Amino acid sequence: MSQLEFQRRADPGLLTEDSTLGLGATAIRIARRFNPWQWGIIIIPSILAGLYFFVIASDQYMSEARFIVRSQNREMPTMLGSVLQSAGLQRSSDDAYAVQSFMTSRDAIRALERNNHLRDAFNREGADFITRFPNLISGSTFEALYNHSQRFIDVEVDSSTGIITLQVEAYSPDDAQAVALALLHYSEQMVNNLNARAEADSLAEARKQVDEAEYQLGNIQRRLTAFRISRKILDPKLDSSSVYNTVSGIMAARINTATQLAELIKGSPSSPAIPELKTRLDALDAQLKDTTQKVTGGTNSIADKLGDYDQLTLSEDVAAKMLEAATQGLETAETEAQSKHLYIEHIAEPSLPDYAIYPRRVLDFAVALASILVAYGVCWLLLAGVREHSSA
Repeated sequence: MSQLEFQRRADPGLLTEDSTLGLGATAIRIARRFNPWQWGIIIIPSILAGLYFFVIASDQYMSEARFIVRSQNREMPTMLGSVLQSAGLQRSSDDAYAVQSFMTSRDAIRALERNNHLRDAFNREGADFITRFPNLISGSTFEALYNHSQRFIDVEVDSSTGIITLQVEAYSPDDAQAVALALLHYSEQMVNNLNARAEADSLAEARKQVDEAEYQLGNIQRRLTAFRISRKILDPKLDSSSVYNTVSGIMAARINTATQLAELIKGSPSSPAIPELKTRLDALDAQLKDTTQKVTGGTNSIADKLGDYDQLTLSEDVAAKMLEAATQGLETAETEAQSKHLYIEHIAEPSLPDYAIYPRRVLDFAVALASILVAYGVCWLLLAGVREHSSA
């Protein structure tokens, strides 16, 4: 047995001290095996990454919601679309991207900041100094808040089904759910505003056509009233009918009188009734001439009145038909506007998470370590190339 071994057995404290010195020496030898490049690119970043992911990084909770934007007149060929279409609901894939864009827009973040205390949700007690807002890197401006929120709010659209998935992360389950609910509410308000604007735009022209048709019809009716007052006649057509009946009666009486007069002149030339019949015939001719003059005689004749009246009544009929067509067009526009309304149909309400899913500490550390090794490999290749070029 050597003297050193005998001393170690006799004095255990010596063994402990010597072991400690041995471990320190071993650590020093291991440390000396790495050059400054390896320390700067691999060892120190790996230690920092491990400290962050396993010690510093705060738990983050995620609330998820799923919904679909639908209208009543769009086609949906997918299985989900067939189910919704059977219930009278059809998805609107084009507008789904509009809702997606709004949820990550500055307007939505500003509404969350103003009404839902978004800054407090990103700065809860216990949040780590790297991911909280504001942090060591970002300022406290709204633009910084908007950029920071894009990491915590994610909205994806499934192009095949039209389903929109909203995911919101926060440092507490209640904050994550509250922000998700608020985003859904603001999106529904945005869709309602789009509906109101589209309906107003589509109905404005139809209402304008109805107003113009009503004005034209009212104007023609006022002209008809003025015509009746100025000509002192209610309906020239009724007056013309009575005049035509009078003319027919006079002509029939004249024909009868002329026939009697001809028979008397031929059969009894000296009959005392002949002068009476001639006088009667002359009176009928005068009456017929006067009545005919009223029909076709001048500017105040029935024919003149009837021409103006027919023109006005024709214009009134055309204006009435135009008003009817404009009214039908307005009804059609209202129906189409209603059928084109967009709706947000909830498939899954924002969840209240019961455990934190971020950060994925082992996975995130493994990704960080792999990135560090890749960076070291790139630097080593570059340095080897420089050395080879220098030696050449």
